[in-house]
Amino acid sequence: MLRILLITVVALLAEATSFAAAPGKPTVAVLYFDNNSGDASLNVLSKGFADMLITDISSTGAVTVVEREELQALLNEARLQRSRFFDRKTAVKIGRGLGAHYVLIGSFMEVKPQLRIDVRMIEVATGKVVLGTKVRGAYENVFQLEQRLVDDLLNKLNHKFFAPKLPLTKVPKLKALLSYSEGLALIDKGDDAEAAVLMKSLVSKAPAFGLARSKHAELVRKLAESSVRRDAKVLKDKAKLYAEAKAYVGSHRPGALSKQEAQNYLAYRALMGLEIIDRFPTLPRAMTPPTTLGSRA
Repeated sequence: MLRILLITVVALLAEATSFAAAPGKPTVAVLYFDNNSGDASLNVLSKGFADMLITDISSTGAVTVVEREELQALLNEARLQRSRFFDRKTAVKIGRGLGAHYVLIGSFMEVKPQLRIDVRMIEVATGKVVLGTKVRGAYENVFQLEQRLVDDLLNKLNHKFFAPKLPLTKVPKLKALLSYSEGLALIDKGDDAEAAVLMKSLVSKAPAFGLARSKHAELVRKLAESSVRRDAKVLKDKAKLYAEAKAYVGSHRPGALSKQEAQNYLAYRALMGLEIIDRFPTLPRAMTPPTTLGSRA
C-alpha cells in the first residue's frame, strides 16, 4: 500500500515540480541517511549528515542541489518518514519526484570503536549506481570523516561540472552535530522557537560551526516575521471587536434593556473604555469613560 501511495504522489509531483537549474548543471538530491548502528540515539544524524552534504556540495556552484525542505515536503506528502532510503528503487522514485538527475543515498553504522559512513550516487534516468564511496574513523573525528567523504565523492565522480575545492562546514565534535540534527528535527515538527533556542546554545558552544550560525539566523528572521504577522492580526481583531461594541452601545438604551441585554451593554461599554486605554496608554484611569449601566453612549 505504501509503495502504491509513493508511486502516485511521485508521479504527480514529477509533473508539477520544475527546478530552475542552470543549463548544463545536473540536479542532485541528497536523501536522509539510514542509521544501521543499532543506536537509536544517533537517529538524528540521518538529517545532520544529509544537510552537511547538501551544504558542502551546493557551495561548489557546480551542481544544482535540491533543498532539504523540498525533500522533507515530498516525504511528508508520501508519508515516508520512517522509510529506509539506502534502497535503489525508493531513491529513484524520490529523485523523479524532486526533478533530480542524481540521487545520493547514504548509511552509517557502528564498527566499534569507530563509525563507518557509506554513500552511493544513483543516476535517476537509469537507476544505475554510478559510484560509491565509504569512510571509517573515530566518532570524535566526524567532521574530518564527512569532509573525506565529500572529497572522495567528487573525485570519483570525475565530472566536468564539479569544482575540485570545497569549503569546510567545521562541525567540531559529534556532540555538536547531534545537537544540530536535533534542531533540524524540531524545525520539521514546526517548533521553530525551541529550535532557535537549541541553535543559539550550539553556536555559543561551537562558534566555528558556520552551518549552525546560519540556521540560527534564519530561525530568528522567521520568528520575527511571524511575530509581526501575529501582532497585526491581534490589532485587526481588536479593531473589529471595538467596532462591534460601538455599534451595540449606539443602538441600545439602558432604560429598556432585558437582563441579558444589560449585561451585554455593560460588557461593551467596558470594551469601549479599553479601546481608549489602548490608544492612550498613559491616560490616567480616572479620565476613562465610566462603564456603569446608567452611562450615556
